[in-house]
Amino acid sequence: LTAAVTQASLQSILHKILTAGPSF
Repeated sequence: LTAAVTQASLQSILHKILTAGPSF
């Protein structure tokens, strides 16, 4: 369960970054 939650949060963050684009 913890691994699934961690993976979900990581995917959410990655999706956010990919959607926002290189805004560093």
